[in-house]
Amino acid sequence: MSEDKAEDKKLKFVLRHTSIKRKKVCPICLGNLEMAPPFWGWLIPQEYRCKACSYQGPVYVEHAEQEDA
Repeated sequence: MSEDKAEDKKLKFVLRHTSIKRKKVCPICLGNLEMAPPFWGWLIPQEYRCKACSYQGPVYVEHAEQEDA
């Protein structure tokens, strides 16, 4: 029974394709994010800012955009 629970909690690793551009969007309104001032990111995580809903934080959603080849 304990083996079944351990199998459910396995991590899944996914290899990213570098040919796909990923756009960072706001987790609240899905608007475009811009980077907060450049001094962020050295000792603390990089922060992003959304002009549409005034969100500011380190969490973002990646939206994959495939290039037409």
